[in-house]
Amino acid sequence: MIVKSLADTDMYVFTMQQAALHQVPDTQVRFEFNCRTRGAGLAKLESRVRDEIESMGDLSFTKDELDFIGSLRFVKRDYVDFLRMFRPNPKDVTVWVDDAGELRVSAKGSWVHNIIWEVPVLAIVSELNSEMQSGESEPMGDPAIQKRKLDLFEMRAPKEFKFSEFGTRRRLSRKWQEQVVKDLKRACGDHLVGTSNVLLAMENGLTPIGTMAHQWIMAGQGMRQTRLAHHQKYMLELWTQEYRGDLGYALTDTITLDAFLHDFDLFLAKLYDAGRIDSGDPDIGIEKLVNHYRALRIDPKTKTAIPSDDLDFEKGFGLCERWNDKINVSCGIGTYLTNKCRDDVKPVSIVMKMASCNGSPVAKISDEPGKAMCEDAGYLQYLKSVFNVN
Repeated sequence: MIVKSLADTDMYVFTMQQAALHQVPDTQVRFEFNCRTRGAGLAKLESRVRDEIESMGDLSFTKDELDFIGSLRFVKRDYVDFLRMFRPNPKDVTVWVDDAGELRVSAKGSWVHNIIWEVPVLAIVSELNSEMQSGESEPMGDPAIQKRKLDLFEMRAPKEFKFSEFGTRRRLSRKWQEQVVKDLKRACGDHLVGTSNVLLAMENGLTPIGTMAHQWIMAGQGMRQTRLAHHQKYMLELWTQEYRGDLGYALTDTITLDAFLHDFDLFLAKLYDAGRIDSGDPDIGIEKLVNHYRALRIDPKTKTAIPSDDLDFEKGFGLCERWNDKINVSCGIGTYLTNKCRDDVKPVSIVMKMASCNGSPVAKISDEPGKAMCEDAGYLQYLKSVFNVN
């Protein structure tokens, strides 16, 4: 069994689940798995993925896990009570191989109950893919590669460099991520802000890191309470109603960064502490964010930029050196740490994104064409026209 704890997931699952439970509890959604790496051969994993998902139906939160989650100041008591009773329902998930020979996974139903599936499905597929390539159960990274990364960190890390470990969804294996987090805590000291994995944060005395994912903004496209043109503002304001100044990190690229900044007015820019830049050239993204704050007469040094797209230590060091005198920079680093760690296993680019909300299609456009996701080409074109995206 790969996922042995419901806390073995990213923090944003819990922050979004609590917000959905309190703000939009009747929302119905559908999530779809997609592998962007063509010819990866994941269809061979169909039965094993199905078995792993079925086994998760027996999981529940332990007292220690509930106590840890409940200790976070932004977590409300009634939500902990909800988690105490919560059980994932594998019947909401369908696994099959489509006519093109590609592995498909779909989760459908209440957003509050099905938000739990995204991260474990990706972690399961990633680990099974690693096993398929390496021929090993619970494969571990190459110690020599890991040492080179940590030696590079020790020699080159700027004094101001800050980063979080974001690698759960595309890890080589659960066992390897556990080792990585221990290594980072030992070697990186205060440079390491925390980990997105709640279980590993609890076990290693680290801060669990996470606020919202693309699905939070995407869901607004299917909300009947707002017009499509206003859905980003609506979901950002809904978040502030839930967290009242906590967790003020906004994801900037669901439509595009330009479209986000158009909606990110003085009110929201003062409420939110940071913007997470998850696609496109991070230097361009940070520059646009800095200029936006300046145009609003907000000192960028009171805010944070969080680049998180395909980063490694070298890229992160460079971003810190170029921008930290203008805006605080804190990097989210995932696959580089938890999967790009042995020569005989190639990571696959996999995602599990919201495809519909309340029966309406939703889309992620992004600042990188390869990351765009939408099943309905007509809707995608309409969305682009609404936000004036070429």
